[in-house]
Amino acid sequence: MQYPTFPQSSQPPVQPQGSLIDDIRQIQAARRRVPAPRGIIGTTPMVVIPKADWVRMKERNALLQVELQLTRKKVASLERDYQDMLDMFGGPWRG
Repeated sequence: MQYPTFPQSSQPPVQPQGSLIDDIRQIQAARRRVPAPRGIIGTTPMVVIPKADWVRMKERNALLQVELQLTRKKVASLERDYQDMLDMFGGPWRG
């Protein structure tokens, strides 16, 4: 399968100079000079990710979400335990 190639800009990269607003104006001007890809004008060129990698990334994301939930529960439990100990024995500032 052949993926579309996008034309490369022949201009050198914009060198930042002056204030942030000047930099933003230069970047916007440079973007306007880059020719639009044929056939899909108005869309951002996307990186093509193979289906197997996409599925693996989604599965990993789901596992990380579960791990994050469990970690948050564990942290909340530890915070409760710590608060209970402070309530029982007084804070560290009381000696």
